[in-house]
Amino acid sequence: MTNSKNNPLSFVSGYVQDIEHILVTAQIDELAEVGEPDSFVLSWKHSDYKWWETCDLEWSVTRICVFSGQTEQIFATGPLGRVVIHENNGMREEDIDSSSKGISLHGDIRDLEFIGEHLYATGMGRQVYRSVGDDHWVHQDLGVLQHLSITEVTGFNSIDGLDEDDIYAVGFYGEIWQFHKQSWQQLESPTNVILNKVKVIGKDLVYVCGQQGMLLVGAKNQWKIIEHDVTKDQIWDMEWFHNSLYLTTDTCIYRLHSDQTLELVDINLGYQITCGFLHAKDGLMVATGRKDIVWTNDGVIWQDITPGRI
Repeated sequence: MTNSKNNPLSFVSGYVQDIEHILVTAQIDELAEVGEPDSFVLSWKHSDYKWWETCDLEWSVTRICVFSGQTEQIFATGPLGRVVIHENNGMREEDIDSSSKGISLHGDIRDLEFIGEHLYATGMGRQVYRSVGDDHWVHQDLGVLQHLSITEVTGFNSIDGLDEDDIYAVGFYGEIWQFHKQSWQQLESPTNVILNKVKVIGKDLVYVCGQQGMLLVGAKNQWKIIEHDVTKDQIWDMEWFHNSLYLTTDTCIYRLHSDQTLELVDINLGYQITCGFLHAKDGLMVATGRKDIVWTNDGVIWQDITPGRI
């Protein structure tokens, strides 16, 4: 049974802004079906238990990040590298790379993450960009960007790091790369399936997930497959929450125990949910699926806050 079949909205990703707010990207199905890329960012306020529209855009938004500095800024981007920045004094837009040798040549942007003090974007062709100021993105992909003479499909789906001197990126053909001492190095990978997410927990503890239920653990040039028979579905995302690793497929949430056994999480809502993306901050974790949004503050009790149901 599912509780989402009549939902007119589809969600792409979610983000815990703070203990009071959760952000999600959304599209109206009827518009998407006729090729309209319009999308918007919704904000859920816990004290009001209501959703509010943060911004409405005429292009597809797929990733959100929040920078909490002197003034809090919400960043959102989509496959074509358009970026909207929402802050107290209004909203502005910029392009990661509008040149003929950038995103239009190499392909879509797939991920957006804050690492250290800067915002990083990555995508097809192993593009990596770093934001160094208003409307100023610079290439961070020397030695890793796909050469134009190579015709095979390559790209990064995910990037992560604890600081800007030690960054990991993963993607097609099981590729794992590390940015260390100002240069990129390809690491030896035990798989050739597409990898969807890298999550850096510590200097020597990094998790990677992908197709066919693939789950890797390691760091630097030492990686091993975490063997399990729990699922062969594509694992899309991972998050570290309450000292445990959580993972998502299209319809399930899993928890990895300290003995590296994988367990299906019972969210105990009485119906099947869609999921796929995770984010945790300030003691909250949100799971965002195509038709559902649920959150927890302990990994045990889950609340459904899907727009239209609350």
